Amino acid sequence: MTTNMRSVLRLSMALRNLSVSSSRVLSLRSVHSSSGLDARFNRSAVSAEPFGHSQRALDDFDKPEKPKGYLRQLRTCDIPEEVLLLVKNENSGMQLIHALKTLEVLFDMSKKNSEKFEDIHEKKEFSILCEIVKKNIRQLEREQAIQALKYLTYLRVPSTTVIIQMLLQMIRTSVNQLSLDEIVFLSFLLQKCRKTPLVEALEIALPIVFETHVGHKLDPENLDSVVRVFQYLRKSNLNLDAITRILKIIEKTDTSKIKPPNAKQILFCLVELQLTDLVRSLIPRMMGILSEDIDTFNEEELQAMVRRLSDKFNDVKNNRDAYYHEGFADACAATVISRDLGFEVAQDLTHFYNDVGHVNIALLDYMSAKCFEDKRIISGANKYQIGSFFYALSQADYKPVFWDSIKESLMSEKLLDQNPGKLTKVGLYMASLDCLMPKLIEKVFTQFEVRSEGHTSAKKRFLLLYHAVKSGFHGYKGPWPSEDLLRGCENIPAVDREEYPLQDAIECALGGQQYVINQLKTKFGYYVDNVVIMRKGGFPIAINKEGHLVEKIEELIPLPDSQVLIFMNIPNYGHARNTDRLTGYWAFLIKQLESGTKSTVIPILSRTWKKLSEPERIRYISQAIRLKCDELSAVVN
Repeated sequence: MTTNMRSVLRLSMALRNLSVSSSRVLSLRSVHSSSGLDARFNRSAVSAEPFGHSQRALDDFDKPEKPKGYLRQLRTCDIPEEVLLLVKNENSGMQLIHALKTLEVLFDMSKKNSEKFEDIHEKKEFSILCEIVKKNIRQLEREQAIQALKYLTYLRVPSTTVIIQMLLQMIRTSVNQLSLDEIVFLSFLLQKCRKTPLVEALEIALPIVFETHVGHKLDPENLDSVVRVFQYLRKSNLNLDAITRILKIIEKTDTSKIKPPNAKQILFCLVELQLTDLVRSLIPRMMGILSEDIDTFNEEELQAMVRRLSDKFNDVKNNRDAYYHEGFADACAATVISRDLGFEVAQDLTHFYNDVGHVNIALLDYMSAKCFEDKRIISGANKYQIGSFFYALSQADYKPVFWDSIKESLMSEKLLDQNPGKLTKVGLYMASLDCLMPKLIEKVFTQFEVRSEGHTSAKKRFLLLYHAVKSGFHGYKGPWPSEDLLRGCENIPAVDREEYPLQDAIECALGGQQYVINQLKTKFGYYVDNVVIMRKGGFPIAINKEGHLVEKIEELIPLPDSQVLIFMNIPNYGHARNTDRLTGYWAFLIKQLESGTKSTVIPILSRTWKKLSEPERIRYISQAIRLKCDELSAVVN
């Protein structure tokens, strides 16, 4: 009750403000000449109309005796010059219906080619149309006044002119009778208007009227209207109760009745809301609808969707899974390929994939084929686009078709225009694809700096790249990092951890904690989770002995015919969301660990591990050890 009373009081005050503004309109009329529009209007660009709006048929007016001849000629006009010529020749017999129909035709033409309409409001014939509307303005009903306001606003008629102020005044007198859709649409139009007292008063009144009426005027059966109201509420930060009601309406609406354009707008609204259980359940529903009909959207709409989701994914730190839908991600790739939308659109999609951790091999092959077909794509790409493509390939740990033909072009010197920290990442993406760029390595080795003790991730990447080049890239002839730099990077303290997810299962599988050592440091700066040594026959060796402290994996001295096993708990970002395949970076790290420490790595995905019960975990570890030991025996034999 208190809320309703407060809304009524606010509405009353707003209406009083509108009454004051109306008196200013009357004085404004007396200052302006009625002979035409001022040619020195303040122009303001107006964008395309985003909201649907039901209009009363203009033919509902009381028709003059012979209107059909003019309207028939009007329908044959193809360009604005023809329309204005018709007005010039026929203006003596024109009625209000003719003027409004003419404005509607000009409005429709302007949506197709806005450049031709930049100064149309300054034409004498256009002034004639406005004069006819002004003289007969009392004949307009509210819906028709809104339509006339729309036409004039889109045709760049300034809001300070008498005709716009008169239309706004008409709307003011019936502001309390406006439908929710009309309020939404008028709010949008007013954003395009230059500020006047009447415009400002309406901007204050409309949200109050909306908030007062949304509870009883919202039609749950009209989903188009519900979506428009949802968009308005989201942008206006109004009435949380109304938003909850809208969410429940959408929840109860049968999926088959939600059209793809509505699903897109609903999704855009949902990603801006707090992630409640209801919002969390609706997001994948909308993405599922979109994935079924993704072909109905043009490339601009497709790009807008993936960019919005990508931005949201980067904005949030928790609950990211709520904004990921595998079917939607793959459907986007399928439509890019089937409609051959080109490299640029595919590149936007890979940005999205890179952000959410999704992999689509077909899209990577498509992009590679495009680069092979047209060499100008790579030569015209900037450093960010090339780096993003390398990252996408590395994430998938995949060399696409035509890789041997395009990889040299991809290793462009444009990449060098980045700081050494970023180049270290790019160098590792290349290394994971078995290619390295000498000039890039040289810049990293000579310009990389340890900026702080906490710069651990950068240190690890640098050490990994350094050891990879030193051990496996014999074609590099440039300078090497200084000893001081290497020592600074190697100075990475161990992270205090209370538990190791794999430890209990490993100890149970082997028979005790004496067989397992945790958190050993490697020369790459990484600390491995758990290490065991197995002798021939599959028997563990006790290496965790009291008084025998081992800190580095290189300090372990295995017996002949024994095998060092490193267990690594792979985080979720270590593999793609839609596959269990390790990313190129993690696969490369494991490869370097195995070759650099003469050990065998057993990677275990955290996602898989969490789904297993305790007995299943023990069996999983036992089987993994047995398989690796059998592999070693086969190699030795």
